[in-house]
Amino acid sequence: RYLTFIAGPGQQPILQPSVKPIIGFAGEIYQTPRIGVNIVHGACSDGRTDRAYPDKVQVTVDGRQYAGCGGL
Repeated sequence: RYLTFIAGPGQQPILQPSVKPIIGFAGEIYQTPRIGVNIVHGACSDGRTDRAYPDKVQVTVDGRQYAGCGGL
């Protein structure tokens, strides 16, 4: 299993072996050498649609930060 990040269409995926999450007080944290994912459980709206997501997600890839909504 891998954590996979794709920055956008036509971009090469960055894959890192999956790791066990660190259970934080607000959600889970996944940390690999290149990818860090911080999931905060709480309602999130992407601001473009009416869809509500169950989580706020912050991702750091090679020092660059991304933020958005997520959840299953």
